[in-house]
Amino acid sequence: INALVLDICSPDRIYRGWRTAQQNATRNGVTTRDVGHLGVLLDESERRLPILTVQDSASHSLAWLGSVFGARTVPVGVDEFGQSGTIAELYGTFDLLPEQLVNAALLALS
Repeated sequence: INALVLDICSPDRIYRGWRTAQQNATRNGVTTRDVGHLGVLLDESERRLPILTVQDSASHSLAWLGSVFGARTVPVGVDEFGQSGTIAELYGTFDLLPEQLVNAALLALS
């Protein structure tokens, strides 16, 4: 199984870099394969691999990565707020426990 782990500390910066490349292409009336800094992080051979995004914040904030490369994406994250409990209980609520992430990764591969 091909796998790749990226630790994206600033989803905003990654998004802005990609969006800027797209805007420049649109404004100049050209097509582009420029994906901003994502092009540095992902080799051409890795860009169609399934993507599992995992974060302790809104799942949708990285879900767009799949559309950049045309890759199947399963986003996991915290989409509701106000719950209380232990870390394990809360991670279980939001499918962030290791066994739940394995299942999400298998879904991405299917």
